[in-house]
Amino acid sequence: MIKRRKKDPVIILLTGLGINYRFLYPYKMICKFFGWKCEIVKNSEFTTDELDEYSAELARVINKHHSVITIGISLGGLASVNAVANMPELKKKILKSYTICSPVGGANPKFMNSKFIRMLMSPKVPKFLLLSKSLTGLRRIGEMFDGTDTFAKISKIDNDEEYSVCNYYHDNDYLVLPEQAMLNKSVKKRIKYNYKMIPKIFHHHVSCSDPRIFFEILEEINNNY
Repeated sequence: MIKRRKKDPVIILLTGLGINYRFLYPYKMICKFFGWKCEIVKNSEFTTDELDEYSAELARVINKHHSVITIGISLGGLASVNAVANMPELKKKILKSYTICSPVGGANPKFMNSKFIRMLMSPKVPKFLLLSKSLTGLRRIGEMFDGTDTFAKISKIDNDEEYSVCNYYHDNDYLVLPEQAMLNKSVKKRIKYNYKMIPKIFHHHVSCSDPRIFFEILEEINNNY
């Protein structure tokens, strides 16, 4: 049973690629109902900013508070880990970072090497496709996954005992494979829900939007802090 209380830390929420941050308002209301202060990291309309920009906005929010817990969905989880890689001093304020199916170790090569993604990242991509903010963001993410800088940075904090991370993953996630959704020294939690009626290619999206996972995290926070 989740107990009502009001104290630090502040819970900070981050959404994923292509999802407007306003979709997290119900989660914020739930946090407030149970007595927790909560903030949502604002990003571009459909979360298509560069990763470092997203991480910098998170850092700005973190620095307003004494102590925080971050909950990042997909790209939001990557942004939270990336923020600590960019600004190690944030560790002092982050009690724990939860990530939900976040590509902290990259994305499925089969997906990233698909004809559509390759076409989207090509210099010859049809201009009308880039009118979509979500597709533009997907292209940026693809470019990031093609490089190694981000994950080289993250690997440096992977064994940092001062930074506590809990990675949620799903066995059938097609976009972010289980081994890509976790750091070496993190607490790893398998998402136990099966989505048998939904095609596997959509299991990432369903896992990320399943409110039961959020309630699991909130109950753990409520019991431990």
